[in-house]
Amino acid sequence: MVPYTDKRTAIEIATRFLTQHFSVHSIDAVLEHDVWVVTARIGMFNKIMLEKVRIDSVTGRITDYMMLNA
Repeated sequence: MVPYTDKRTAIEIATRFLTQHFSVHSIDAVLEHDVWVVTARIGMFNKIMLEKVRIDSVTGRITDYMMLNA
């Protein structure tokens, strides 16, 4: 399937989502099959954490997200 959402758009979607609650320090995305996996370093309670946001490359919708320890 051809992705309709490009890397820049996936990063913008994830950034808008994450900045509702966190300070985003750095962010990048990798296309895995038909899903953009966006990894962001965020600030939370004076700690740096990793957040992974999965975005469907066709619809541009967030399908999943998880917070990981940095």
